[in-house]
Amino acid sequence: HNCLWFLNWGRNSVYTTEAVYHILVAGLWLGVLRKQWVLAATMLALIASTHPWTGAEMIAIVVVYLGWIYLRYRLRSKPAHEALPPLWFPIAAVATGVLFGWYYGIFLPGFPSHEAIVREWTLPLVLDKKGFLLSIALVGMLALFRAIRGPRFSSQDSFLCICFGISSLLSLHDLWMQPIQPVHFDRGYPWMALFLFGIPALPFSPGKSVTTVRRWLLRLAVAVAIVLALSDNAAFLYWRTNSEFSKGNDLTLSAPERNLFSWLDSAGVRGGFLARNRILSYLSGTYTDLTPYLGHAYLTPNIYQRMDTVRKIYSGAPDIPREVRFVLRTDADDSLRLPKDNWTSVYNREGMDLFERNPFLQQ
Repeated sequence: HNCLWFLNWGRNSVYTTEAVYHILVAGLWLGVLRKQWVLAATMLALIASTHPWTGAEMIAIVVVYLGWIYLRYRLRSKPAHEALPPLWFPIAAVATGVLFGWYYGIFLPGFPSHEAIVREWTLPLVLDKKGFLLSIALVGMLALFRAIRGPRFSSQDSFLCICFGISSLLSLHDLWMQPIQPVHFDRGYPWMALFLFGIPALPFSPGKSVTTVRRWLLRLAVAVAIVLALSDNAAFLYWRTNSEFSKGNDLTLSAPERNLFSWLDSAGVRGGFLARNRILSYLSGTYTDLTPYLGHAYLTPNIYQRMDTVRKIYSGAPDIPREVRFVLRTDADDSLRLPKDNWTSVYNREGMDLFERNPFLQQ
């Protein structure tokens, strides 16, 4: 998958379209580890409303963790230094799970367009098993060393072990069932769980009694090791950027494209937007209130049929889908034919000619 699935959190921090999920996950884990239950409940609800794969994964992690600590509480005497979560937190977690299940299992399937999208979801986007093992090898050794030499597990340790176990099982679920894009369940979560679990084994962890000079030498050694371990992130950024430039692709919008979107956004118009450039079409939903006819490949109903329709339109076919309100013609779109009695140019600047279906918007 061209290293795009981020088996550790290094690349996730610079890939901004995915970063929001990981910020929320970090907030959830921090809330549970610090027993800040309001923070944890808030982050869990936001995750569930943001991303289906991450939402299902984190709900499963929290529910299993709650089941584990309550089971341990019943089987053993309660440790004096640990307390159970307040009763409202498991209720909130279960309620979040129920709402999540209703939304994705009952409400959304009632829409034919969603059913079309779900068919695209069942794609064999699987993790390379060797790559998965290599991605967690370094932090795995650290976690193993900590498990062998460390003290009795705390509830925080149990949580991190559950995070690793469930995220790994979901990331590799193609081994025992029909895959539903298992790669989406990784996102660096197994790596992060092992890393956090293994931190106490590091020589400069809190509580270690070492001299100042030795402490700084140890920190330097660990810093070098971390830089080497994450150096593939720098290589990825270089490779990805160079690859796009070599193809003649821009990494940012051009000035004419940005001006067009700025004009549309200030006009506050809504409706379907059609452009031959798929990236431009996709970004129209980000920079304006328009609905792209061609959006994300896995979130657009009947995407291949739509791609064929766009190809035919920009090759001279006159039939434009009724849901499309705006059509963009650039200097490269000489074959595009729009009937003058049905379409009016409302923006024509810097090689960007935007047509609106009548009745039209005055500039």
